[in-house]
Amino acid sequence: MRFWKIGPVIAYDSNLPVVTNFRHSVTVLVEIFNGPYGRLLQHLLGAAQSDPELGEAFAKRWIEPRRQMGREAIVEAVKKGELDPELDPELSMDLIYGVVYYRLTVSFSAMDDGFIEAIVDRDLGGYLVGRSV
Repeated sequence: MRFWKIGPVIAYDSNLPVVTNFRHSVTVLVEIFNGPYGRLLQHLLGAAQSDPELGEAFAKRWIEPRRQMGREAIVEAVKKGELDPELDPELSMDLIYGVVYYRLTVSFSAMDDGFIEAIVDRDLGGYLVGRSV
């Protein structure tokens, strides 16, 4: 099976606040979904539900690299004292990105800047140390 590379893995800038990084990451992901590869990704996600090999390849090449970058950004923000160590990085990835994939594949609802700010702020906002979003 050949698996094409679609879209960048978003680099997080450790000099920026974690909320800014996640807003940027989700914005780029939404732009990819709204661009020429969006329909392809919808079809790949759908096909992956009944094709374990495709599902594994999609997870390995698309999902996991992006989750790993997000995990690392959260761990770094905790080390810098920006986020409370009680924040679960895995759950945070699910809460932020799960909503995006739900809208892409189930509800087909719009994803604008207000939506992006809301999901990032609701997930990370309660774990910011010494400030709020």
